[in-house]
Amino acid sequence: MAPKNNNYKRATLILSFLTSLFLSCSSFAEEAVTLQLRWKHQPQFAGFYMAKAKGFYQQANLDVSILAGSQRKIPTTEVLEQRANFGVGNTEVLRERLNGKGLIALAAVFQHSPSVYLTKKESGIRTVRDMIGKRVMMYPKKQDAELLAMLNNYQVSLDQIKQIPTSLQLEDLLEDRVDVFNAYLINEPYRLEELNIDYRVINPRNFGIDFYSDYLFTSKQFLRSQPDIVARFREASIKGWRYALDHPEETVQWIITNYPVEKSLEHMRYELKMAAEFISSDLVEIGYINPQRISEISQTLITLGLAKNNFYQSGFIYQPSLSFSWESIRPWLITGSLLLVVNLCWMIYLMAVNQRLRNQVRLRKNLETEARHLAYHDHLTGLPNRHYLMQELEQVVEECNNQDCPYVLFLDLDKFKEINDEHGHVVGDQLLCKICQKIHDHLPEDSFFARLAGDEFIIILRHMNQVQVEAFSKRLKNRVGQTIDIDKLQLNIGVSIGIAQLTETMDVDDLLHLADQRMYQQKKTADKASEETTI
Repeated sequence: MAPKNNNYKRATLILSFLTSLFLSCSSFAEEAVTLQLRWKHQPQFAGFYMAKAKGFYQQANLDVSILAGSQRKIPTTEVLEQRANFGVGNTEVLRERLNGKGLIALAAVFQHSPSVYLTKKESGIRTVRDMIGKRVMMYPKKQDAELLAMLNNYQVSLDQIKQIPTSLQLEDLLEDRVDVFNAYLINEPYRLEELNIDYRVINPRNFGIDFYSDYLFTSKQFLRSQPDIVARFREASIKGWRYALDHPEETVQWIITNYPVEKSLEHMRYELKMAAEFISSDLVEIGYINPQRISEISQTLITLGLAKNNFYQSGFIYQPSLSFSWESIRPWLITGSLLLVVNLCWMIYLMAVNQRLRNQVRLRKNLETEARHLAYHDHLTGLPNRHYLMQELEQVVEECNNQDCPYVLFLDLDKFKEINDEHGHVVGDQLLCKICQKIHDHLPEDSFFARLAGDEFIIILRHMNQVQVEAFSKRLKNRVGQTIDIDKLQLNIGVSIGIAQLTETMDVDDLLHLADQRMYQQKKTADKASEETTI
């Protein structure tokens, strides 16, 4: 038994020696890189701090320096001029790319931008158009693209407001030196609440402007020359963000101990908690970038005149390479234990490839699911669209046997155009969505509800007789006719409903035509009754 024990001990010693040698070589081979933040040290960048604190960068053979930002240090400039290898920036990263600069987005840490305008309630500023003639703090060089887009959507030009270069000091709002302050939802509202100051938030996201924020990016030149470093840095950074979100208290305690943070511990807890909501790691993978959203944001930048065209958009989103880099295993070759090195690296390579393939499959499935949903559903209301409706009606016609044929209700909103013209399309869109929700909540389980076009909708009712359908239609009219509150407006709207039952001799066009005719008959009857009542 002694020789076997000696062999075992010898093998253990050799393996321990090779492991120690590899670790020492790995430590020696750490490559120095620099990350330029867009502002001062704070929980907004927690994931990068924890990637360094927990050794994730070191495990990736990286020695990372994290540099605080300032008003004079613009991350895109620092990276393009090679004073930093990586940066954290907002929409200016995409804007520079569209204007021909070689920047690559590795991840979008925040799925939604926290950039907003803040006003005091006492100022009376409630809407975007209330900002006309007011003192508004803004970033120079049109860096606040999402805020500019919101102004543009409401026909408020920069000439109509008094632009003041941002000081990033909330005291300017507190002491009434400005009327509107450009802020971050994860930051300034905490101080206002702490001071018991009533305030309003004007958020681009509430007006259909939904940008990414806190892009982690690098230069095209650095990616080409050091693809392996880029891949390792990105992976370690995202791992750091996962850790920070899973261990928020440890994270804020570590930041306040190791960095010069100008905030209280409670303020930092608030900031990290709010940041987690914008990162949305429970809904999508941290850093995920949707190409369709990038296209939409690019088009907004072009509309604002911040970019000429989307020619350079292709290639903006980082695509991890599946090629293997032998450079990363050079320390193993030095040890002389070639067989052990090759086997180990092969296993690591397969694990990395499989993980990346799984990520790509997951991404492809997400994109396919999103594309299918967009193809069959209305963008505004989320209801099945005309294309989906026609498919459903074709199926209904095929299944009809005259004994249990469904009913079709053709709905047309009364006087919707007048409301749209008087209050604008934003209110009109909100009204449509609320009416659709009212109707949807009232539907039987086996029904089908779709938007045909504009303010016209179709409901398919199964397993109901004529009496039940007419009773349902009456309840529906009463429900839709209830007053609806939108932005402190009280709106009243009606609906005309045409009812038609499918028969074996009908096709889809016959069925819709009949329901449409009956809807117009009802609308004419209602209009005539209204005129007689007025007289």
